[in-house]
Amino acid sequence: MIQHRHSNNNNNKKHEEIVTTKIRIGHFCLTHLYLIIKENCLVCELCDDQIIIKLITLNCPRFNSSRHILGNSPTMKQAFGEENSKNIYNSFLNISLAKLL
Repeated sequence: MIQHRHSNNNNNKKHEEIVTTKIRIGHFCLTHLYLIIKENCLVCELCDDQIIIKLITLNCPRFNSSRHILGNSPTMKQAFGEENSKNIYNSFLNISLAKLL
């Protein structure tokens, strides 16, 4: 049973690493699915901008709670810096986007 818990912790850690990497490179289904299904890109209902990682991380008021977790970083470089790795995952988990990555 201890091994099972250890395995589950490894899976969670791996998922966190995958999500963090996808966010850092700007690839997840909300920002790229429209290319695959050949439809228009998704647009935020609040600010009427295309949904991209930068919008979620720095601009859109809809994601203020996520921005707070990232330390209200003014730049993408600061928001996604190595020292902020744990916060990257938590911020997207907070706004229920980590499951979509």
